[in-house]
Order: sequence, then structure tokens, then C-alpha cells
Amino acid sequence: MNFCYLAIIFFLVSCSHLNPVTPKEANKTYSYVDASGNYLLNRESKSIKNKLVTRLKLTPKNSNKSVEKSVTLSQLGSVRNKSLRILTLRPYASEFEVWLEGKRYTTKMNIDVKSKSMKIETDGLPRDHKWYGNHSVKFPSSQFFCYFNQLPDCLYQLGFLQSCYKNTENKVDLYVVWDSFPLIQDQLTGVGRNLFSKANLRFDREEKNNLLYELEVDGQIILYYFSKSFDLVKIIWIAQGISVLPPGEELNQDD
Repeated sequence: MNFCYLAIIFFLVSCSHLNPVTPKEANKTYSYVDASGNYLLNRESKSIKNKLVTRLKLTPKNSNKSVEKSVTLSQLGSVRNKSLRILTLRPYASEFEVWLEGKRYTTKMNIDVKSKSMKIETDGLPRDHKWYGNHSVKFPSSQFFCYFNQLPDCLYQLGFLQSCYKNTENKVDLYVVWDSFPLIQDQLTGVGRNLFSKANLRFDREEKNNLLYELEVDGQIILYYFSKSFDLVKIIWIAQGISVLPPGEELNQDD
């Protein structure tokens, strides 16, 4: 067990007894660029009745009609770690919608606590598709899970950003839940083959008053930039050609 993990346990245990982490609430619009073009990404997060809710809406810059939308909902709670209880997030439900070549596709998820699995319902896929209709996938054994589209909020709520700050040699492990699964397989390359993907997070460095973290998932690195108060600044995913930047900012060769 590495120092960073021990620090997280201490941080979360302390918070669970003294001062629970207050979920960050935000409503910001970013510039989103991928291989298909330039878009505006509205990202909203808030806490509602002990649940963390994150909404994303992607629209072309010259249109008000969204090409992709998602809502992820995680339940704030705690888990037992030996004789201790630590704060955590439980992926609870999600909805994802995307338009591809003029056709609408959706995937919905709901946790089944009794069977320790995630129920998946897809719409728009052909009947002979492996993931057509209703399915159920067992959760792997782990304490920490984050929906992909909720990662910045989840990493903060779990205390990973705070506890790993400046511990550049250490990593923390978690599972990414692809809330766009299985549609992600037709959108991105080399990721999302399974609903749950092992991932790890490490703090890299301070850069221009921002904190840079690296998330490794499915063999790819995603760069997350946060302010020193742990607000999301930008995201760069080189392998997929994706950048999420503040409005008006352009990607340069140093990023």
C-alpha cells in the first residue's frame, strides 16, 4: 500500500467523522475540439439530495441543437475499510444520448444493489448487436468507481486530487465506468471495450498556476488541469485528439 493511498484513507476517514467534503457546484462552458470539428461543451454539476449530478451538453458552435448529452448521478455514501468507514461515491444511474450520421442512439444505466451489478438499456442499435436491448454487468471488486463524464467531480469528492497533490511518485487506483457504453466503441478508439476499466491517477506538476494530473485508462493518458482550488480548467486527451479548453484558448505545442 503506497503513501498516497494511506493519505487518502486518512483524509476520507477524517472527513467522514469531522468535515465531509462539500461537492463542488459549477456551470461552465468550454471549447471542445475533436477529429469531427469544433463544439461548445456545457458542463454542470450540483448536489441534489445526497447525490452528485453532472450534466454535459455538446453542441456545434454554429447550432443550438445538441449532438451529445449525458447525465450521470452518483450517490454520496461510505464503505467499510476494516474497522473504519470512509466516504465514497456509488455510481447510481446515467443517461447518454448521441447523434451519429443523423441517427439517435441512447444508453441508460441503473445500479442493482442486490445483485451488485449495473443494468444497461440501449436504444438505436441493430437487433443483432451484442448490446442491443437490456443487459446486466457485475461490478468488479473495488471501493472506488467514477463515471467517465463525472471524473473531475468524482476525483475531488473521493479526495484523490487533494491527497495526491505533490506526491508525484504515487498513484491511486480506481475503476472508470463508461457511461456512454457500449456506444463509446463507435466513437473512440481503443477504450471502452468493457463497461468498467481499471484506471490510475497521479499528480504530475504545477503549470501556470494550474495543477496537472494524469489519468491512465485502457493504456491511454488523459491530462486533467485543475485550479489550486480544484476547479476543472481543461482536459487534453492526445490519443483521441480531444481537447476541452476555456473559451478562446487554443491548444499549443507545450500542452
